[in-house]
Amino acid sequence: MMKFRIITTALLLGLALPAAADFTTIVEGYEVSIKNVRLPQTQSGTIAYKRCNTCPYETKRVAADVSWEFNGSAMRLERFRDRIAAIADRNWVITVGHHLQRDEIVRVTAWVPESMREDD
Repeated sequence: MMKFRIITTALLLGLALPAAADFTTIVEGYEVSIKNVRLPQTQSGTIAYKRCNTCPYETKRVAADVSWEFNGSAMRLERFRDRIAAIADRNWVITVGHHLQRDEIVRVTAWVPESMREDD
C-alpha cells in the first residue's frame, strides 16, 4: 500500500512539472533609487528611471490604471509625489512595475520607515 502511494505521488508530481514550465512573465519589477526616478507630472504622463547609477534613463508611459502605493496604501499621484519628496535618503529604492506586453508602468511602490521621512 505504501509503494502505491509513493508511485502515485511521483506520477502526479511528474505530470505537474510541464505545467510549471508554461509560466510567462507579464510584469517585471525594477528597484530604482529615488534619485534615479522622474515621476510623471500628470496621471497620464511618462515616468523616467535608471536601473543603475551609470545606466541610461528609460522612459515609459504610465498606464491609465497605474497603482501608486506608499507603505501599502494606494493613493493619487500628487500625494505619492509629496511622500517621495519627503524622503531624506535619496538613495532609498522604490519599485517600478513594468508590464512587458503593454510596455507601460502599472505599479510604483515605496516602503519607507517613518525614521527616514522628513515629514508625514
